Amino acid sequence: MLHLTVTPALGLALWAEQMADTRDGWRFSADDGLRRAVAALLPGDRAPATPSIPDLPLLWPARGLEPTPSDGLRPFLLAGTPVRTPPLPNRLGQQHVAALQVSAGLVHRLRPMAEAPWLQLGHDARFWAMLAGDALALVASGQFVPRLVSVAGGATFRWLPLVEYGAALARLNELAYAMPDAARAGHPDAAPGYAVKEVLGRLVDGLVRSGGMRRDPPVSGAAWHTLQALTKLGPELVLPAAVVEHLGAAGTESALPARVTFRVVPVSEAPWRVEFLLQDRRDPSVLIPAATVWRRDPTVLEHFRAQGYDPEELLLRGLAKASTVSSIIHRALEDPAPTEVACSVEEAYDFLKTQATHLELLGFGMQLPAWWRRKGSRFRLGVRGRARSAAGHTASGELGTGKVVRFDWQAAVGDSVLSRAELERLAALKRPLVEVRGQWVELDRDALDQAMALMDQPRDLSLVEVLMQGSPSDALPLLGLEGEGDLAPVLEHLQNHAAIDPVSPPEAFRGQLRGYQQRGLEWLAFLTRFGLGACLADDMGLGKTVQTIALILHRRAQGRCRPTLLLCPTSVVSNWLRELARFAPTLRCQAIASGAEAAGAAKLAREVDVLVTSYGVASRQSKELAAVDWDGVVLDEATNVKNAETARAQAARKLKAEYRLALTGTPVENRLSELHAILAFANPGFLGSERAFRQHFALPIEKWNDQARAEELQRIVQPFILRRTKRDPEVAADLPAKREAEVVCVLTPEQASLYQATVDDMLAKIDAAEGIERRGLVLTTIARLKQICNHPANFLGDGSTLGGRSGKLLRLEEMLAEVAELGERALIFTQFAGFGARLATHLQETVGLPVPFYHGALSGRARDQIVDTFQQLDGPGALLISIRAGGVGLNLTAANHVFHYDRWWNPAVEDQATDRAFRFGQTRDVMVYKFMTQGTIEVHVADMIAAKRQLAGLVVRAGESWLTELSTGDLRDIFALDQRWAEAA
Repeated sequence: MLHLTVTPALGLALWAEQMADTRDGWRFSADDGLRRAVAALLPGDRAPATPSIPDLPLLWPARGLEPTPSDGLRPFLLAGTPVRTPPLPNRLGQQHVAALQVSAGLVHRLRPMAEAPWLQLGHDARFWAMLAGDALALVASGQFVPRLVSVAGGATFRWLPLVEYGAALARLNELAYAMPDAARAGHPDAAPGYAVKEVLGRLVDGLVRSGGMRRDPPVSGAAWHTLQALTKLGPELVLPAAVVEHLGAAGTESALPARVTFRVVPVSEAPWRVEFLLQDRRDPSVLIPAATVWRRDPTVLEHFRAQGYDPEELLLRGLAKASTVSSIIHRALEDPAPTEVACSVEEAYDFLKTQATHLELLGFGMQLPAWWRRKGSRFRLGVRGRARSAAGHTASGELGTGKVVRFDWQAAVGDSVLSRAELERLAALKRPLVEVRGQWVELDRDALDQAMALMDQPRDLSLVEVLMQGSPSDALPLLGLEGEGDLAPVLEHLQNHAAIDPVSPPEAFRGQLRGYQQRGLEWLAFLTRFGLGACLADDMGLGKTVQTIALILHRRAQGRCRPTLLLCPTSVVSNWLRELARFAPTLRCQAIASGAEAAGAAKLAREVDVLVTSYGVASRQSKELAAVDWDGVVLDEATNVKNAETARAQAARKLKAEYRLALTGTPVENRLSELHAILAFANPGFLGSERAFRQHFALPIEKWNDQARAEELQRIVQPFILRRTKRDPEVAADLPAKREAEVVCVLTPEQASLYQATVDDMLAKIDAAEGIERRGLVLTTIARLKQICNHPANFLGDGSTLGGRSGKLLRLEEMLAEVAELGERALIFTQFAGFGARLATHLQETVGLPVPFYHGALSGRARDQIVDTFQQLDGPGALLISIRAGGVGLNLTAANHVFHYDRWWNPAVEDQATDRAFRFGQTRDVMVYKFMTQGTIEVHVADMIAAKRQLAGLVVRAGESWLTELSTGDLRDIFALDQRWAEAA
């Protein structure tokens, strides 16, 4: 059983009780048992070799001198023999245990569901885990502020929660009342309320720091140091008591006409110098050396006496104040007229590292060497990774997957690479600051030892593994990756987005690539040349198909003769075959439509150039397809593998190929885990494990809108994702216009009556339900209300007539008639396939147009026939489509009007459906109409989405599941029928 208790320093300590093979059968856990428990509960974390608190005193229940086990362990003690049951306690006694000091991040990961059968969380650990949830809620709502707090040896800056009033204070009191005694067994003198507030502060501080912050804020001096102390950019800044004492008088000092400024002058041979100057506050460019002040220069005297001050007094006053926090300045005051102070390299380092920060916080000016200030840090020893072709391998073809790259580390300072001999010379100096090739460098002994060890360990890696290389440690920053020979351009492009070599369109390609498509081919050819995967994420309709076909032809022209496997949804298999025949008639292409055909994949692969099959067949016959060595594996509509745990995603990752290509218009449809799953297919291992990705990127970006993490992720994935939208100028010039309009309809009296009755009935049920039952009721209610908005017959399912009963249907009839008069054609999307057949029949009868219905129950041949017929010049005037079956993959450019009869409430899904008409090959402007009924849930939710759509590029919450998380009151507002429109109906 793991326990978590507050310690006298108001930190948290983790310790354990353990069943043991001893005569008594129970004891407080020793080091090995505690480390084993931590490793089981927190996989991937490394417990320290020894506990940080070897002898933590606890006030614990005891019987006589014997401590008693927790209640939760008693059933285990009773279950075995000859274990005897310890007697009930009759007093509290001091016990001593081995413990680990834990961080705020670890507390957030303590959850009961992580328990193993042999491991439990004590009531105290559960309490602090619950408090961690409160801390997360406070941070998410912005209820925290920066403050200066006391710590051992002085004070420091921390983020603290705002819990001094209102509901937050009531919650704090509630937690203090419920706090288990064991939670403060390590510090029994702490009042519960005080302990809870202090631990809550530590948890909030850890959360805010973990969110990250830009590394180059537009501030300097004292503000920069304060920001450093409030982020994870640097170590915790502990201010000595003398600094804290002077901070309160900072305001009065700023009223003086000048301040003392210190200039640090590094010298190679002689001791360093710290020079003293007087700086005018009104004109900071005026810097008067101390020697000039002591000479009582008439100009200087006149300048300051006009303001009522003597320059000598200002200088001495400042130096006296600085001497209380700086030993170097204190030594200088032994001279009656100090102008500077000489110091050793070690003293200069201490001044730069610590004393300068304290002096800046007190308002003194600092002129430090530029290399120390550079971007908030200083030049220091780092490493550069170097990749070159391993012996016996070429630098192309199999680099992405084969272990053919020899990788080693080079020690470096900035752009200067250091030899092993130079490192040994630096080590012999034993100084914190050394001069390397004219540049002063902060030298960390641990970093130096690590650098020399790394230089002795060259390894063979794949190119993807090379790109995954990060900083070996906090002490040794990664300064860059370099490549030799043919590896140089790929690393230069992937790190710095350098230009790539042009590629001519393949001679066998029958068609003309547009400018952006040609650049897409060049990008794909470049990455696949090195065996790297890619995600082509152009908007729907911009020609991902033709770019892929051009890539296949290009690789075959380069001598890559192995076949390509293409996986796609069943509905677009035939579309791929048609496009391949159109743009690449020289390729031998065949579809695998069944498991029996997939069983012969190895034989087919020797006879054809491209095999096309569905995700369903691929997941069922993964073993057969994985036995073939493909030139490339292409996933069309790659969101089909967005869930990494599904059979189809696992099957796709098992396929062997020299390159992998994912095609999708929405690389992030719902959550960032989908992006991880897609890139885990394209470049396995590149983004690390799903768990690590979620902690470092997904959680900060999705939960806290962390822009710094979003930008970091964008930099990492940008080389492997190419996305062009229809709004890009180079693309828009090649496309017709798209105009969108919301068509607001009114309810009929019958619809209004059904709507209100359904809301009243379902809200009562939702209010009484909990958990998954409540979420199911919310989704059911949404579906029913949308059906009523469509048509009463859609909701009742009674087969009754459709005419004259739905305001939405009446408006659709009118607008389709207008489209027919123009001689143009339309697509109509609905999510209710059961109602679609009746709707299609009704529209044929009322508008006089043939309206085929494309839905999931049709055979593949029937679907292809509908698409082929519609695309013909004399095809039907309208096509009704189930959005699930036909929202992606189809080319329906014969239509230039798109009707969304009911809303899907996910902009990405609706845009995909619209792109069946608004795509490459469309020559006319496209009109998009989104239907909704006034005063209903359709309008309420549309308004909410419009207000939040600016966040869609960061994280999109698709569909309707997010509505299930709203309170009953919020749902009532969304579901409610606006009475103005009810009365009008």
